[in-house]
Amino acid sequence: MNREVKRSEFSDGIFDVMSNDAACEHALTLLAEGEADMGLVAEEMLDECLDLDSRDNMSVVVVAFPAAKVEKGQGVAPRRAAREQRRLEEEAQRAAEEAAAEA
Repeated sequence: MNREVKRSEFSDGIFDVMSNDAACEHALTLLAEGEADMGLVAEEMLDECLDLDSRDNMSVVVVAFPAAKVEKGQGVAPRRAAREQRRLEEEAQRAAEEAAAEA
């Protein structure tokens, strides 16, 4: 049986916001930054897609073979801290705007 497959049947929220090559490069960048926990690499991939406004279903599986090169570094911690800081700043901005609107 030969059936035409639509791209949307295999696409999920990740590929709505980044190409396959960009996703691979992002994962390699995280390894280069020193992240050795593949679960955290997967979470960071999802967080990046959310930051890029993907709202479709997403799933990530990261497999590191023994030859995978993980550099020395802080891993995803600085990225997470920066994301949390942006979130807090955005919340403060929204609260200030609401207070100004109520005044």
